[in-house]
Amino acid sequence: MHLPDMTRSGKTPNAPFRWRKSFLLFSIGCFGLLLLTTHLGYFDQGKGTKSNFFDEEFDTSHTPRGRIAGCSWYEQYLRLHKDNIEKLRRGDSDVKLLVYECHPSTVACGGLGDRLSGMASLFYVSVVLGRAFVVDQSMPLPLNVTLVPNSDINWDVSALILPTYSSASVKLIDKFDLTAVNKIFGADLSSKNVLRVSMNRFFTGMSLWSKLKCENRWFFGSMHRKNEPCELKLNLQTPSDYFALAFDLLFKPTVEVRLRMNELSQSLLSSKTETVSKNYVGVHARLGGTVQRTTESAGWQDPERDSLSDTKQFIQCAHDRAFTLLPSTPGEPMPFFVFSDSEEFKKRISLEDSLVRYANDTYLFHIDRSRASLTTTVRGTIDATADLLLLSQARCIVASYSTFSGAASSLLRFREGKSCFFHAKSCDKGNIDFWEQTEKGFDLSECENV
Repeated sequence: MHLPDMTRSGKTPNAPFRWRKSFLLFSIGCFGLLLLTTHLGYFDQGKGTKSNFFDEEFDTSHTPRGRIAGCSWYEQYLRLHKDNIEKLRRGDSDVKLLVYECHPSTVACGGLGDRLSGMASLFYVSVVLGRAFVVDQSMPLPLNVTLVPNSDINWDVSALILPTYSSASVKLIDKFDLTAVNKIFGADLSSKNVLRVSMNRFFTGMSLWSKLKCENRWFFGSMHRKNEPCELKLNLQTPSDYFALAFDLLFKPTVEVRLRMNELSQSLLSSKTETVSKNYVGVHARLGGTVQRTTESAGWQDPERDSLSDTKQFIQCAHDRAFTLLPSTPGEPMPFFVFSDSEEFKKRISLEDSLVRYANDTYLFHIDRSRASLTTTVRGTIDATADLLLLSQARCIVASYSTFSGAASSLLRFREGKSCFFHAKSCDKGNIDFWEQTEKGFDLSECENV
């Protein structure tokens, strides 16, 4: 785990800052050790008979990662990435990096789903530009508190970036037009060692994977063209597939997140004797608005989305659409696992249908808008990540308009081989790909089929 590198500007931190940084690092480490010890104790002290729902299976089952082995663009990128990371370790002067950046100076990075969207986009930009992808996040915590590198792509090396490297920064928060995105592909940036980008949308990733070709936008569709020799092998059909592939190549949950997922899954059971099963419908309700600080929540202010009066719509959609698509064991109907930014919503919806379950000890925390102590921030960030990954393991998702559930639905689709995602308030529109509904906005008048 590392803390944000404060030497990017070329200034050396003073002694008091170094002391504060060391103390903060020590505090996070101690908390993580305490959390790990507590959770391991939960499974060792007479309770080991409870099945560990997510042990090591999560890493290998949700995406057939082996399919990408041998794809020329991926193999070439791996060699380039490893070569640049080795140069970075040696302090060589010709290193080429593309850095996802999220610090207090970024002002807004977005919630968990938004951040993953930006990272997935920038990973594909790295492939196209021939740069090693790196994550440099300090707000509210380093990413490696919850997610660590998966497989062969080590993106957790921002502490090695020297202040002497030439760099450029581009901010692309909430950008949905090719003119803005074109900045990161500009020739004037090619000589820079480090290209730092703030991004919170998957629009750029979708543009790179488009099957169209746009005049004066050489990068548009470039990933699709790179992938043509592997198209049948990978069988990437939708933006959700592109997002899920990037997520799987880059990330896996930390031990702390994995243990928290196991613990939350136990609290979703209706009785001590019930068998843990992944056969459930995930319901995600994003109410937004003012979330009060309580013992269950860090509190934050967010644009209003859905409301407490919408419980019946979520249940109806789960029954009429998602639930009817899935086979269930006779006498054992599939439960609905509810995730929400509102404890009151979870309590109300559970009273309206016996199939509804929710984890009653989740700490509610918005990683972009909540402000809390270090201990609370670690706890809330771990819980938010565990919730998203639990939601992604559902057989089908009924949700609010939220990138949190959109990201989860992409992982679900890639694992199941088919989409099962519905907006609760437009359930009659049927099964949707989240990104195709939300990331539109570019002008296709310049584009033609390839």
